[in-house]
Amino acid sequence: VEEIAAVPGVDALCFGPFDMTVDFGLATVDFYAASPDRWIHPRLEEAGMRVLEACCAHGKVPVAAAWDRATAEEWVRRGYRMMLYGLDMALFGRALLALKVDVDEIKRAAN
Repeated sequence: VEEIAAVPGVDALCFGPFDMTVDFGLATVDFYAASPDRWIHPRLEEAGMRVLEACCAHGKVPVAAAWDRATAEEWVRRGYRMMLYGLDMALFGRALLALKVDVDEIKRAAN
């Protein structure tokens, strides 16, 4: 990441925690945190901070991906200046959950 941040003409670096989850071989259930008191898995947090530090060292804009408001606020608090928010995977997942609630309500009403 440090070498990429040093490339002239690169204006920003985006930290993608979903991609890093796969790269690190983490299970989907481990993505958010290793324990309830953590906001994100420690390996992802460390990688995100490394991207941020490389951006700061080379005058690049740090960009992170957030899946909810709390995560976006945490990345901004740490120094990220641009956010990808409402990722397709999260938006699609929420839409499916809402659809399931509707279907369950229809089933209950029919019985």
